[in-house]
Amino acid sequence: MKQVLIFGGNTGVLAASVANELAGSESFQPVFADQYSPIPLLPAVKHAPFTITNTDHVKAAVGNVDAVISCVESNPRLITDSANALFAALKSQSDKTAVLFSSMSVYGNAEGVVDESFQTAATDAYSAARIHAESLASSTSNTICLRSGVEYGPGSLRWSGLIGRLLRSRRLGDLGAAGDGYCNLLYMDDLVQAMVRSLQLQTVGNQTFNLCSSERVTWNHYLVRYARALRAVPVKRIASRRLKIETKLSIPLKIAEMAVGSKWTERLHIPAPLTSSMLSVFSQRLLLNSSKAEQILGMKWTPLEEGLKKAAQWISY
Repeated sequence: MKQVLIFGGNTGVLAASVANELAGSESFQPVFADQYSPIPLLPAVKHAPFTITNTDHVKAAVGNVDAVISCVESNPRLITDSANALFAALKSQSDKTAVLFSSMSVYGNAEGVVDESFQTAATDAYSAARIHAESLASSTSNTICLRSGVEYGPGSLRWSGLIGRLLRSRRLGDLGAAGDGYCNLLYMDDLVQAMVRSLQLQTVGNQTFNLCSSERVTWNHYLVRYARALRAVPVKRIASRRLKIETKLSIPLKIAEMAVGSKWTERLHIPAPLTSSMLSVFSQRLLLNSSKAEQILGMKWTPLEEGLKKAAQWISY
């Protein structure tokens, strides 16, 4: 049975979800590296926490396993520092397989159909951190980079949790021209499956996969259908003037959220911030081509209606 080290930096449920998925496998023994898990871990998950940005700690931990999955999610500094530590450790242990969670943000402001050969371009600190991590991955052997689309479903704090709050408060809805960008959706369970299937590849080498559903929808379609799943109807048409006001309010709202913590913002009825970066995503006309993942990883995507139903149940719990 192969030992698989999994870490995410305590920032979300992805690492814990992967660990729990592997816990049911007869081929892999998951080793969870984070100090804290946002969801309960199954008894079969081995818990061996360490500092994921410390090269010596990472090198020692990697030496005891057969493979590593890095699920670090949203913090650019943590993405960069953990990647530095991980790939410094892997240089001396080339027999290990590594799976790196990455993002479609590495394609910058690209438009049209984009496959894995498309040139990367940083537009902010987050995309720059992802590109940096991928460049380190390319210098080692047996590393798989998974460029995720928009993760939604239970556990997605931003694209299901935050979006759900905004839809319920009628601050999001049909955005008109501002929501005509393509929504490259990826259900959270499908992302977990892609990570597991990456470990099962017979021949690894260095590979990169785009991950998103083949069901093509615009952001307006996603927002309206999600609102209906949440029963936040009738769905409101949001004027461009209202969106401009929202972006001006986003900074003080974000400061308030950081002051009390994300877990308390809804309880204290602090409005969720609607940032300019989020609005720019809503209008970007980029389509991820994920046919490579379908062919090599055998990916099959969760239907949108099923995913939205489960996301609505999760946020309502």
